[in-house]
Amino acid sequence: MSRLLTLGQVDAARAVLEAGDPSPADKLFFEARLLKSQARLVAAIALFRQVLQMDPNRLNARRELAHTLMLNRDYGPAEFHFNHLLRIDNNPRMRVGYRRFLELINRNKPIGMSGYYSMLPSTNVNRGTTQTVFNTSLGEFVIDESSQATSGIGLVLGFSGYARHPLSAGQRVVLNWGISATRYETDNLNNLDTNLALVYERATRTGRWFLSPYYRKTSRPENASHRLQGLRLGMNSRLTVQDQLNFTLLRERRIFPNHLHLEGPFASVLLNLSHQLSPSQSIQLGLGVERSSPQSEHLRYVGTKVSLSTK
Repeated sequence: MSRLLTLGQVDAARAVLEAGDPSPADKLFFEARLLKSQARLVAAIALFRQVLQMDPNRLNARRELAHTLMLNRDYGPAEFHFNHLLRIDNNPRMRVGYRRFLELINRNKPIGMSGYYSMLPSTNVNRGTTQTVFNTSLGEFVIDESSQATSGIGLVLGFSGYARHPLSAGQRVVLNWGISATRYETDNLNNLDTNLALVYERATRTGRWFLSPYYRKTSRPENASHRLQGLRLGMNSRLTVQDQLNFTLLRERRIFPNHLHLEGPFASVLLNLSHQLSPSQSIQLGLGVERSSPQSEHLRYVGTKVSLSTK
């Protein structure tokens, strides 16, 4: 019946419905599917909700309602119903689809915010030495207590969010922001991180590319605060149904007002190739090159990295 509606054969679909001795909920569901096939999404949503009022356990009605809400860009209610379906529907194929739609919703919601809280227990919160004395040719020297390893528990509280604005079909700008605070009993270990990024995104036939200026500031006691400002250029492209390529080029300036020897540019290039082994497992190969050029010559380096992971 659904296929007949998709093909526009309404009379034939209605005949199939009537031949099956439909219930009032069946008839209402049919009318809702018909409205959806005609792109009359608001009216279809209202009827799907009526069907669920009559039969709250009707899975196909909840699926259709969630999908129609998503098509109508009612992302909040659509997300609610897809999450509910993940809790009550054990069909593996359907669950893959629910997760795919939730990812799509997350990429397209116009505004969002999240927060997190964590505890950081450590036997060496200050990255100090575990030794109490320092042996040299001149004798034995006692290491100051402040330089020795200290145990403790840190607390982290953070918030982040985004606002997205479409410019045209396939183009949008996104404002991302975040703030997090880390607190220990020892004040000199505390810090406050803030970051802000503006992203221009453009969709392509096989993926997207983006350009993003960004700014980050880390506030720490004892004149250890610093900030960085940079530009990120990236591309995501699907090569085949199972293979995806991600590329990111980054260039930033690191600024240390009270430690000028650490100041200087930083650049990196990252390449990631992902292959989908199954609906629930993928393998990723990562290649990267980075260059750091602070004012102190002994801190400068060029590094490469290779990674292989599955998830």
